Amino acid sequence: MPVQLLELDLEGLRRLAAEWGEPVFRGNQLYHALYVEKRFDFAQMTNLPLGLRERLGREAAIALPAIASQFRSRDASVRYLLRLADGKTIETVWMPEKNRQTLCISSQAGCAVDCHFCATAQLGLIRNLTAGEIAGQVLAVLTENREHLLPRTNVVLMGQGEPLLNYDATLAAVRRLADSEGMNIPLRRITL
Repeated sequence: MPVQLLELDLEGLRRLAAEWGEPVFRGNQLYHALYVEKRFDFAQMTNLPLGLRERLGREAAIALPAIASQFRSRDASVRYLLRLADGKTIETVWMPEKNRQTLCISSQAGCAVDCHFCATAQLGLIRNLTAGEIAGQVLAVLTENREHLLPRTNVVLMGQGEPLLNYDATLAAVRRLADSEGMNIPLRRITL
C-alpha cells in the first residue's frame, strides 16, 4: 500500500526520508513541493533527485480530493463537489472578493449534529475526514484557481460536518495551513 503523503506533516515527511535512507532535508523539500509549490506530480518535483522521484512514484501517493463537479454562482462563488480517495464526496466553496478569496471547507463527510436548517444533517455522519483530506481541499481548490488567486486567502471550517467533533484531524490540518514553511495562511485568517 503506498504511503499517503498528504497524511504526513513536516516531521512525518522527514521521518519518511530518513527511513528511505535519504537526508532528512529531503522531507523538507517534499513538504515545500506539496504545500508551497503545490506540485502533485512527482516528475515535476525537480527540487528532488530523480531517483527519489521515481521511488515516490512507485511507493507513495498524493490523494488530493478530485473535483467531481462545480456549481458557479452569479457572484463568482463556486461550490465544488470533491471526491475523496474512497469515493465519498464532500463540498468546498470558493468565494472570491475584492482582495481575497475565502474557502469554506469540510471536516466530515456528512454530519452528526442534525441541525434542522441544514441539508447536510439529512446525510447523518458518514465519516470524519483525515488531516490530509481537510488540508487537501484547500490545495485542490487553490490549484484549480491558480491563475485567479488574490493576495489573501481566508479559510472557514464550516462546510460539511462539525470541526470540533473531528478535533485532532482538524487541528492537524489547521497547523499545516498556517505553517510558515508551508501554505503560510495566517491563523487570524482561519476561522474554526
